[in-house]
Amino acid sequence: MKYLCDISLLLAAQWRNHPRHADVQRWLTGRQVAVCPLTQLGFVRISSDPSGPFKATPEDAHWLLRSFANEHAAAFIPDDLSVLDSRPASARHSTDLYLGSLAHRHGLRWATLDRRAEVPGKVVV
Repeated sequence: MKYLCDISLLLAAQWRNHPRHADVQRWLTGRQVAVCPLTQLGFVRISSDPSGPFKATPEDAHWLLRSFANEHAAAFIPDDLSVLDSRPASARHSTDLYLGSLAHRHGLRWATLDRRAEVPGKVVV
């Protein structure tokens, strides 16, 4: 089974100061993973937010993302599903449902740290 990594999972995987870093590193061992443009952009945006906990430059965030892809042989899947093809129950869950639907479209499971995400078939790490 291959897993589409959520933004939260990517952040925990690459930032040692993330409280779930060790858990995610263990979970990733031996797993096949994938990323998409939405999760990549989310990782770069949150990692390089000067008011956030990580405070990387955008260049550093790109380097960390590339390191993740290389270290875990992460596949790349396109965001080839229209937002109109996923119908979120609320605005809060729109990205979750989109990523879950995208993963399903590509025969993957969506892996997240978010226990509250209301997405069928999600895998909570």
